[in-house]
Amino acid sequence: MATSRKCITCLLIIGLLASPMFASLNAVAAQPSAAEAALLSQLDGNNAYSLERALENVTKAYPAYRSSGSAGCNASAVWILQQMQAMGLSAHSEAYSFPSWDLRSRPTLSVAPDGVLDNASTFALPSFNCEQWSGPTQVNGTVGKLVTLPLPAAASDSELAQLTINRTAWNAINITGKVLVIGSEVNWITDGDKELDAKVNAQRPLAIIQAFYYDWNAYYDEAFVASARGRTVPYLHNLSMPCGMLNYTDGQKLFACIDGTAVAALRIDSFTWQGVHQNIVGIIPGSENQGRQVLITAHYDSVMDNGFCDNGAGVAGMLEIARVLSAAHQQGKFAPRQSIVFIAFAGEELGLIGSLQYVSAHQTELSKMDAIINLDCLGNRNLTVTPTRNVSGVDIRPILMNASADLGVRLSDNEPGGSDQESFIDPVKVKDMFASFWDVPVNITPGLNNSNAVLLLSYPIWNMGQGNESGWIHTLKDAQSTTGWVNESRLQEQMAVTTLAVLRVTTPTATAQADMTPFIAIVAAIIVVMAILLVYRRKR
Repeated sequence: MATSRKCITCLLIIGLLASPMFASLNAVAAQPSAAEAALLSQLDGNNAYSLERALENVTKAYPAYRSSGSAGCNASAVWILQQMQAMGLSAHSEAYSFPSWDLRSRPTLSVAPDGVLDNASTFALPSFNCEQWSGPTQVNGTVGKLVTLPLPAAASDSELAQLTINRTAWNAINITGKVLVIGSEVNWITDGDKELDAKVNAQRPLAIIQAFYYDWNAYYDEAFVASARGRTVPYLHNLSMPCGMLNYTDGQKLFACIDGTAVAALRIDSFTWQGVHQNIVGIIPGSENQGRQVLITAHYDSVMDNGFCDNGAGVAGMLEIARVLSAAHQQGKFAPRQSIVFIAFAGEELGLIGSLQYVSAHQTELSKMDAIINLDCLGNRNLTVTPTRNVSGVDIRPILMNASADLGVRLSDNEPGGSDQESFIDPVKVKDMFASFWDVPVNITPGLNNSNAVLLLSYPIWNMGQGNESGWIHTLKDAQSTTGWVNESRLQEQMAVTTLAVLRVTTPTATAQADMTPFIAIVAAIIVVMAILLVYRRKR
C-alpha cells in the first residue's frame, strides 16, 4: 500500500515536472535564437522595395505590362532569372506552351461630341485601358456612334443586387454596329450578365466600354481591371470583342456625351497566339539527400497595370529572402535539411495556370514538399494567413503564427483560396476551373494534393472608399507612384515572419522539436496508464 502511494506520488510529480517540458517540445516556435536573429538581421526592406521598383520599371515599358505570355512578362521572367543567378541560386526556367495575348501599342480612346473627329471639340479620355485578353479593333482603330443601355435607379450596391434589368427599355435600343458604353455595375444586377450576354449576341456592337455608372461609386476613381476578362466572359471571347474601361470621372464625361450624335474612336491593337509561358525556379540544396523540399512562391504576372503590389511585392519579398538564405548557405552559416525552392509563377491572373502547370510537371515530388508558403501583395498594413487542411506532418500555419508572435508582427486569419497555393491543396479543383476557361489539357492525377500550403497576403488591397485604408490592386494606381500603401518597413516585417518560419522548418533543431510530438504523446499515455493501474491495484 505504501509502495503504491509512493509510486502514484512519483508519477504525479513526474507528470507535473514533465508537462512544461512537453509543452515546450510540442511548440515548434521559440524566441529567435542567436543564429536565427543573425540571419533575420540581414533582411533589408529597402532592398526588397528597390527590387519591386526595378521589376515595375521592366513592366511599364510594355503596353500589356506583365500579362502572362506577353513580351513584358517574358522580359520580367528573364530579369527574375538573372536576379536568382546573381544570388548564387541554382536557377532555371520551366517553360510551357499556352495561349498568349499581347498588345502592339497602348490602347487609346477619343470622343467627338458633335460627331466630327479631329476638330476642336474632340477630346481624349486618358484613363482608358483595355481588358486583358480584349479582342482587337480594326488595324487603324474603330469608329462608331456611342450608345448606352440604362441601369435601374439604386442607392447602393445591396439595393442594386435586388433589382433586374428593364428589358423593355433595353429592347427599344439598337446597339448593332455601335460603341456600347455600359455601367460596370451591370454585373452586380441579378440578371445583368445574362441580359447583356443576350443583347450583345443578338445585336453585335463594335466595342464595349465599361465605367462606373452610379455616383455612390465616385470614390473609385480608377478603372478596375479584371483578370483575363476578355477570355473568361463568354460573349467577349466568342465574339473577339474589343473591350475596355474608364475611371469614374472619364466615364461620366462619356455618358454625358451620348445623345445619338457623339462618336468614339478607339484603338486596341491586340493579338493572340500559342506562346511560351515560364515559371522561374531557384534552389538552395538541402543537406540531407532525401528529396524533401520547402517552397516559397510568388506569381510575377500582372493584369493590365504595373503590378507593383500585385505581385511585384511578393516577388521582391521572395527574392530578398532568397538573397539572405543563399548568402548564408554559401558562407556555411545555414544548412537546411530540406532543399528550399523559390518559384516565380506565370499565369496566376489567368486562373492559377503557372502553378497548376508546375504541379503537373512535379507530381512525384508533391508528397515530399514539407511546406509551401505563397507570397502575394506584401507590404500593406495587415498580414494574413490562410488555413491548412488536415496536415499529417509539421503544420506550417502554427509555425508562421508563432514566428509572427515572437517577432511582434500581427498575423490574422484569412479565408482559403485566392492564389497559387490552391494548385497544391486541390489541383483537381483548380484543373476543373482551368478547363472552364481554356481549351488546353493538363495532366493531374486524381487524389493528388498537398494540404500544407498557405497564402501570406497583406491588406488593404482594394479601394473601398476608406481613405488611408484603401488599396489599389487591379488598377493603374498599383504603382510605386501611389504613396501611403506598400512600404519598406512592412515588407521587412513580413519577410522576417516568412524567413523565421522557414528556418524553423528546415533546421535540424526545429525539426527535431517538431518530431518529438508522437514521442511525447506515447510517454504521456504510458504515465496515465501506469497511474490508472496503480489506483486499481490500491482499490483491490
